[in-house]
Amino acid sequence: MTKSIQLYDVTVLRHGLMTVGPTGGGKTMCKNMLANALTKLNKERGEYYEVRQLNMNPKSITMGQLYGSFDDATHEWSDGILCKLFREAVYDTVERQKWVVFDGPVDALWIESMNTVLDENKKLCLVSGEIITMTGWMRMVFEVEVCYPPRAYHTDKNTHTHTHTHTHSSYLASPIPTTYSYHTLRPRALPN
Repeated sequence: MTKSIQLYDVTVLRHGLMTVGPTGGGKTMCKNMLANALTKLNKERGEYYEVRQLNMNPKSITMGQLYGSFDDATHEWSDGILCKLFREAVYDTVERQKWVVFDGPVDALWIESMNTVLDENKKLCLVSGEIITMTGWMRMVFEVEVCYPPRAYHTDKNTHTHTHTHTHSSYLASPIPTTYSYHTLRPRALPN
């Protein structure tokens, strides 16, 4: 429960966040519990906000399948999974949070292209030249086992919530900024 409250606080403060912990450590359960609780409170009491999750595993697909690519023969652009999910979240006009969830390890190849999304610009810049701007209702959620970024600035743009189990605990022996909040759940105005 404490981790869900911490995760809630981070979703209010940041548009990019990571849950870090071992496989089976409760990252997905914590995230899903929070999303379900917020959605239920919104429907029953009109407080908080509904949450819609758009999930993918970026490591299981190629860069072209993730971001999109040009067809060499026709020179036509075809969107990747991230582009479709990102655009779907942008064009969803319902006032609810949209969490674009990356469930899998962070890789130096695809995370490099997320720089403009995770910084203050909040824009997904595609090779096709298209730029898609995040809305205030969107959050980028990364579920990772271990966070070893290719460069330190990737983690500066994210806030981390660590999950632990009795048999194995997550520990990062690097200067990664970690934010823990211990506030109680309360309604907050969105978007920022």
